[in-house]
Amino acid sequence: MPGVPFSGPTVLLVEEVAPNFTSSPFELQQVMLGSLVPVVSRALALALRQNSAFFYQHLRDLTLIQRVVYYSRDATAGKHTDSGLFTPLFQDETEPGEQASLKVYRGGTWIDVPGKKDEVVVNLGDTFQLWSNG
Repeated sequence: MPGVPFSGPTVLLVEEVAPNFTSSPFELQQVMLGSLVPVVSRALALALRQNSAFFYQHLRDLTLIQRVVYYSRDATAGKHTDSGLFTPLFQDETEPGEQASLKVYRGGTWIDVPGKKDEVVVNLGDTFQLWSNG
């Protein structure tokens, strides 16, 4: 739709070329928007002693940037912060003795965040830092 951000043609492969390549991420997106986003936004608001709808009222007409990225164990995304309210991360389980692929910078040092089966890590982003005054 002209003039509407993030509404142009998709660059995803068509179903005939790559079965389920497009449908799987969109199904995950619906789960995220229907289940995870409301629950996490309410929990964050309550943790800040706000009304449970404090964040969610701003997320009804949100722009969702969805990336499906695979990082090998020895690859990194470099030091960075996430710009949004929060970023859910799905990791593979970290094997015993294996170095965690996700690290969090806290108190001047990098801390390993080992992957655990069936868990989602939620990174708080720059928008949350701004709205919560840090």
